[in-house]
Amino acid sequence: MNVILRKIRNAPSRFRSIFRETRFIAGGVVEAAHEAVLIARRLRNSRIEGEKVAGTVVINSAWSRPVADIELYLAHILAMKGLTVHVLFDDGVLEYWDGVQFQAMKCYSPYRARWCIRARHALRKRLVWWAYKTPDMHRIDYSTMVKQVPPDATVLDDDIPHALSSTKRFYQTGVIDTQGEPRAFYEKSLRNCAISHAVGKYVVERLKPDLYITSHGIYSVWGPAYRMLRDAGVPIVVWQVPGTTAGHIRLIDRQDAVLASTNDWKEFDTTTPMTAEILERGQALLEARINHRTQDTKEYFGGRVDKAMHENVAAPLNRAVTFGMFPNVAWDGDTPERNIMFDNVVDWCEFTVNAIRGTSHHLYIRFHPSEVTRLKGSVKLEDIMRQKVPDLDCIPNLTLIGSGEPLDTYAFAREHVDVGLIYDGTLSLELTHLGIPVIACTNGNFTPETIVYQPTSREQLSQWIDDPLEVLGKFKEERRARMSAAAKYAFWLFNESLLAFKPLEVPYPAEIDYSLVREDEPLSDDEARISDRLIKPLRDSSINAAGIVARQEEKFSNAQ
Repeated sequence: MNVILRKIRNAPSRFRSIFRETRFIAGGVVEAAHEAVLIARRLRNSRIEGEKVAGTVVINSAWSRPVADIELYLAHILAMKGLTVHVLFDDGVLEYWDGVQFQAMKCYSPYRARWCIRARHALRKRLVWWAYKTPDMHRIDYSTMVKQVPPDATVLDDDIPHALSSTKRFYQTGVIDTQGEPRAFYEKSLRNCAISHAVGKYVVERLKPDLYITSHGIYSVWGPAYRMLRDAGVPIVVWQVPGTTAGHIRLIDRQDAVLASTNDWKEFDTTTPMTAEILERGQALLEARINHRTQDTKEYFGGRVDKAMHENVAAPLNRAVTFGMFPNVAWDGDTPERNIMFDNVVDWCEFTVNAIRGTSHHLYIRFHPSEVTRLKGSVKLEDIMRQKVPDLDCIPNLTLIGSGEPLDTYAFAREHVDVGLIYDGTLSLELTHLGIPVIACTNGNFTPETIVYQPTSREQLSQWIDDPLEVLGKFKEERRARMSAAAKYAFWLFNESLLAFKPLEVPYPAEIDYSLVREDEPLSDDEARISDRLIKPLRDSSINAAGIVARQEEKFSNAQ
């Protein structure tokens, strides 16, 4: 009887809940339908010029955003070029989605959410797919692939770094105890790695693509599959939305954590001579960053800069050389691909602090301001370092500058720093532009060897910290060349490597808004460049081209 009475009392509340959830679904359907109509109208104006191209392309979308995805736009372009395109979607197989930071919900994917969220996601996904689809576009669900290629039960050693990176990202910290609270999430990351590995194996063995497209190429969702395709020798394009410029996309041939070693940069560097225009434009781009006029620097500092604060920073007394250390946010982009001699940025910081002890030099550590602005909520690296180095505050030749301090990092470096220490960051370019030599210990996004000095071992780094005259002497001789190299790389990175795509309203995340362009105008000023860059790997190799022709003839014969 009491149970019945409770149900009666709770009935109005339950009815309101169902009504809200139903309205939530209906609102999503209306929004998705409007979005799909916008997409269909705009795509009618898409014109892909040039000859048709034969071949098979696989795009590992893995997870589908609740908005129209940039990968479907790329798939549409490729299909219009005559290619057969397979788009891979997770349909609830993955334990969670890397790239979605829903910390409060834990292990988030809509397939593990309430029924109304699942329903809204499914309906929107179908409508958006319909808007982009052409006869040459095909969708393959993850469940289909893992049934035919079951994930391995054992963990591969190569997968562990991807699982660790994903776990650090979720908890927004640089140090993870996989036996503590994060253990459950870490185990989910390992299962995601096993699924990603199975997906990669399916693609290589069953689809035999001529081109593979993915975002990131890192973390548990994309990393193992990327590795499988790379090791199989399949040409790869990694897409990314830069965090610096709205309305643009970047297409490269490797993971988005190692831009400085991509063939795209190397080809530009070797084939494009330095001109006065490139030098001037590259320097102007760096000056814009130094003066906080770019999207990311505005967000990093959040308008909180006290331009005079650097004048109040205590100058070291009787020190030979002053080092400035500028570490990244500990978890952001923590990927094994860029590491050379350290496990991660925390390992590098700990080693450097201990190396400075007892020397005649001084070390400033300026923790990244985005810990309290753009990436607010991150576990502060300063706190991690205090756990790693218990006497951190007692080292006499060390000064800590917290991420929350309204310090103008560039003005501070100009006034106080003789040698910059960078793991990976745009400061590699900016400090060099300011006439400060940079020692960097990664193969990352901003570390071409023409700009930074890279030690070959921990021992050499320790030697350079103890006696930096070798680096200072080299830079005195190479100053002009390295400053020019920084300007050239900045020009490529922030200008030449970017392809215009107007519907990308903000630098991050990669959300498309087709209402940003008129219905009667082309989708992109550089649509031809996007198309050409996507199919460039298919044209670069005559061997690959011959393989495509052979496979197309085989498909035609089978069809007959």
